Amino acid sequence: MVDATAVKSSSEEQLFPWMSSAPDGRVDIVFYDRSCDPAGDAPDDPEACGRNVLGDYIAVASTDGKAQALWTGNGGQGMDVFSGRATFGP
Repeated sequence: MVDATAVKSSSEEQLFPWMSSAPDGRVDIVFYDRSCDPAGDAPDDPEACGRNVLGDYIAVASTDGKAQALWTGNGGQGMDVFSGRATFGP
């Protein structure tokens, strides 16, 4: 049995989690987090951090080799849809 592991600690609200598992047993999780990204690396509108969330339009799909996530923007990007991919393997 595997012990529980914290995904990301935050003092802000984390909401609308979505989870998918790959055939090899890896579990992929995506969620909205209302904390700002001080490095500016997140596809988000820093001026709207913590104020505007379009809704629970978020998803992740998993295969052994990748996880593909989709989410909607917030703030000035509230009508935009984003996609990100993480790849796994040898």
